[in-house]
Amino acid sequence: MVRKIKKKGLTIIEMIVGIVSGIVILLTIGYVLYYGNKTYKREEKIMELKREAVSGVRFIEKKLRDKKPEQIEIEDSGRKLIIKK
Repeated sequence: MVRKIKKKGLTIIEMIVGIVSGIVILLTIGYVLYYGNKTYKREEKIMELKREAVSGVRFIEKKLRDKKPEQIEIEDSGRKLIIKK
């Protein structure tokens, strides 16, 4: 007579495989979120610098169109920019 053994619960190997695969999935998600956020912040800084540069160029352009002088002096925070024709 052969007895049938009913399986109850998980084996240790099954638990380890489940835990390891869960950890791998969580680490992958964390990696993607971390580097995605890092890239977003870097691109945000670049866009802000571009906006400031455009604003500065527009300011200089307006000064040139308004006055049409031989020389333009722009002073900001103690620094001076001189543009000559």
